[in-house]
Amino acid sequence: MLNKIRAWWDDLNENYKRLLLTVGFTLLIILLGFLIYYLFFRPRPATLPGETPIGTTGTITPITDIREILENQGIPITEEGQIPPTTGVQLPREEVLPAVIADGSMTLAEPQVYSGAQNAVIIQTGELNYYNKDDGKFYQIGDQGNIQALSTETFPDAQKITWSPKNTQAIIEFPDGNKILYDFKEQKQSTLPKEGQDYTFSPTGDQIGYKFIT
Repeated sequence: MLNKIRAWWDDLNENYKRLLLTVGFTLLIILLGFLIYYLFFRPRPATLPGETPIGTTGTITPITDIREILENQGIPITEEGQIPPTTGVQLPREEVLPAVIADGSMTLAEPQVYSGAQNAVIIQTGELNYYNKDDGKFYQIGDQGNIQALSTETFPDAQKITWSPKNTQAIIEFPDGNKILYDFKEQKQSTLPKEGQDYTFSPTGDQIGYKFIT
């Protein structure tokens, strides 16, 4: 068989040989191109609903886990595949209100209102001295809120009160023109001239100045 083909080929004209070689080479190129397209570039058939996609090697194509997608978006997932209840918008924490009854925590305290307080001054140690027009006495409020009287004496209807720089003395003037100097430290009272006006203390508090009108 091969000998007959060889003899037939030898008897062919050179022009025919070239033509056959050209046609054969062209067909070979077309065949190779078709094989390359079929193996690498032809569109894959669409997977019908309910079918599992099959890979080129006959294995099942891996499916992306929804947990991976959520984790890539920054959403934590528990081992059971559930989203923790704390995920999402954080609600404001409930405000803890003070208790009405003292139990060791924050407790509501009713503010003290001193309706009759007048001429209040803060002394160097942080306490507050004031005159109470309702009972005519002087009081001091400590840093813990405790109130104590500065003197047992009463000074009803005091009209003007001038405190010394150290707030241990006060010049008290009354509507009838009487004026006194009271020392809360010594618990002593001194009478001042009625004719004196605009009483003031010196910067050190050990002297008193005033205008004398006759």
